[in-house]
Amino acid sequence: MPMNSIRNNSIFLLFCLLSGLIFTPVLVSAQADTSLIEGDISLVKVDSSHVRTDTVLTKADSIAVYFFRTSLDSLKDGRLYALDTSLTYFHQYNPTQKYNQMYAGLGNIGLAGKNRVFSPSLSINFSLTPSSFTPYLFTNKDIKYYQLIRPYTDLNYGMGPNKEQNLGVAFSRTLSKRLVLGVQLSIIHSPGAYLNQMSNINNAYFTGRYNTKDKRYGIIANYMHNKLLIQENGGLVYDSVFEQHLETDKKVVPVQLAKAENQMKLSGLFVEQYFNLLKPLKNINSHRKIDPGNISYAFQYLKSQNIYTDDEPKAKFYAVFPAVFDTVSTRDSTYQIRIRNRFKWSNQGYHDDRLSQVFHLYGGIQFDYIKQHLAYDSIDKTYNETSPFGGLTLKLFQRSILNARVDYTLGGYHAGDFKLAASLLQYLGSEEKNVGIITLNLKIASRMPAWYYSYYSSNRFNWDNQFNKEHLLILQGEYQYKGFKAGVHLLTIQHYTFLNDSIKPKQLSTTGSIFQLYTEGNFLIHHFGVNFRVVRQSTTMGHNLHLPTFTGKLDLFYKNWVFKKAARLQTGIQLAYFTSYYSDAYMPALRIFYLQSQKQIGDYLFVDVYATLRVQTLRFFVKASNLLGYTGNYHYYESPHYPGLAPGIFLGFNWRFHN
Repeated sequence: MPMNSIRNNSIFLLFCLLSGLIFTPVLVSAQADTSLIEGDISLVKVDSSHVRTDTVLTKADSIAVYFFRTSLDSLKDGRLYALDTSLTYFHQYNPTQKYNQMYAGLGNIGLAGKNRVFSPSLSINFSLTPSSFTPYLFTNKDIKYYQLIRPYTDLNYGMGPNKEQNLGVAFSRTLSKRLVLGVQLSIIHSPGAYLNQMSNINNAYFTGRYNTKDKRYGIIANYMHNKLLIQENGGLVYDSVFEQHLETDKKVVPVQLAKAENQMKLSGLFVEQYFNLLKPLKNINSHRKIDPGNISYAFQYLKSQNIYTDDEPKAKFYAVFPAVFDTVSTRDSTYQIRIRNRFKWSNQGYHDDRLSQVFHLYGGIQFDYIKQHLAYDSIDKTYNETSPFGGLTLKLFQRSILNARVDYTLGGYHAGDFKLAASLLQYLGSEEKNVGIITLNLKIASRMPAWYYSYYSSNRFNWDNQFNKEHLLILQGEYQYKGFKAGVHLLTIQHYTFLNDSIKPKQLSTTGSIFQLYTEGNFLIHHFGVNFRVVRQSTTMGHNLHLPTFTGKLDLFYKNWVFKKAARLQTGIQLAYFTSYYSDAYMPALRIFYLQSQKQIGDYLFVDVYATLRVQTLRFFVKASNLLGYTGNYHYYESPHYPGLAPGIFLGFNWRFHN
């Protein structure tokens, strides 16, 4: 067996062993201490993280904060998320690293990134946002509509080396018993360590929610705005300057691009309203045999604009892509708008009939109008897409939950695309008392590749391709028990489409597969805890898809009350690692990562030490990052030719107000 394979397997086993040594006793002792996730029932994924709306406001204290996202469906279903007020992930403030995410970045917060865990998009709708910057954008699925008793204000601030500044503000207030308004702002400004590496991000959204006294009619609305200004330096000219530490002043290290930048704007309006077909029952103890449910209508207007400029294009960086329209400077732009109308029926009314409590059926149709303009196109392109959809949720014997949904697209770029998603959740016991949950997921999709693979026009990159649809099959099995989960993913893809090492779209004619084995968990034994995520990946697509064999994070910490139980302290060490591989490179002019086989990165252990403290509604963290960078090992790349964050100190706080 090759030495690299032996080493990778050894590191993988070491991570699993360190995690296993800690979480195994917890499983045996039936969760000796569950205080690790005090309030962590938010943002993290599973149905058990929800609470019922009909009990939450009567049993919770007056400063409890709950919210739902995306659509009124969440509220109609009677489920909310609780706000995350724990210390568990508080020190992971970067959006690409929060909740143990593992992105390949460009060495500064706010810059482009790509998930190291292969996660293909199954969307069969026209995309308006550059995927490389998704973690830094507010989209409709990220917007929170709050359910609270007292006014709520949340203030976040963080700072780091090289004058990095992060500010976030959230506010929500109930103006009457039925009208709730909210606003959230986020600002990131970080000049970066190297020349022309600044990120400047400003995001905001405003929300409103109203329902009539009898809850027969309800409406939600939001307006969001995202503005990103990103300097692009193209990476280092000479990696040896970094690796051999030939220059201590990073601002004079030669970079590929001195005056290139990306500007991105994404803004839009969303309004959704529902109407229950029957009036509410006057007797609250009465039950209907069947409820015809509700009808809803949603309208969305989205506008996206992306501009890439370079006033000093260097011939070497663009050597094989000569300028077509302007040899002195580059100004590429894309402009898109999408107008969406969606009509939907659901059998959920007031939940006063027994059928809708165990059986949820819905269906509808969606109409999208898309208009697109590329800087060097003489004619705008327009698409009209009609997408019928339907789904169901069935609860069986308080032990099983079956979900299924089908989407299909007629007309436009995605004509003939379809997606099927089905899942079965099985409690090993009852919902209230069990020894775990097994979840089986099936996803099937046939979809056109993202539009920019098929057609693009800019100063240096131009193509018009006739690609086949991608066919994807995803099978997943997962076991979850309280703070622990483990599972397997099997993905098969036919006609996989990507940017090859010549930075041109390529589509494979063969079928390839990706196999993923993962485990993650949060556990606390007395005062010592572990928070970990481990993913092992393999693929049959060889040189057409490069993935790290192993990537993982492991957080070992101590947690206890301090100052006569006036404050809660968590302090620990976080390790992050991925095996050496040919990580995708980044092309700023396209805002996309592409295949490369020239430089391997990885096989470096990122070590952070941190302390977090919570005093009532105030949380504070301080973190010393990348400690092994002090040892003289200058190979901590995030992406090819982009060094990661140098050793440094980060600190920040979060303060909630209720008044």
